[in-house]
Amino acid sequence: LYSFQLRNLLKGIGQQMKWSVRDESLHSKMGCKLYRDMCKENEQLLHLCREDIIKAAETMVILESSYIDKMFEAGDIEGISANDLKQFIKKRANEKLVELGYIDLGSYFAYDKKAASNLDWFYHLTGGVTHTDFFAIRPTDYSKANEGEDFEDIW
Repeated sequence: LYSFQLRNLLKGIGQQMKWSVRDESLHSKMGCKLYRDMCKENEQLLHLCREDIIKAAETMVILESSYIDKMFEAGDIEGISANDLKQFIKKRANEKLVELGYIDLGSYFAYDKKAASNLDWFYHLTGGVTHTDFFAIRPTDYSKANEGEDFEDIW
């Protein structure tokens, strides 16, 4: 849906998408941080869960790929192709494996870097800090995408 927003289409759903994606992004980051903290407390956990985490990541990539095939049955959408999105999903899976603490799995899923980079706008649209005047529904952005959030600062 964000690809439509880039082309100034479906503007009415843009703010809801920002809130939803931002919320899910924070849940994901905190979930990964919690897992890493649990692994610090129980050093065996990272190793014990490794195969299950890999299997879950593989399943997620397969399911996302199937969903993308269904979404793009009628062909690519202007500004985004099924292949670019599939490559981006693999890139994101690698990033999340690293974020969970599996540094050596940062290139677990092979992907076309050029194709995946065609969706790098996703980081800009989902990473910014935005406050919204709920009465006027006008975002009041005061910073650009903060891709380097450090949750250590909030403790």
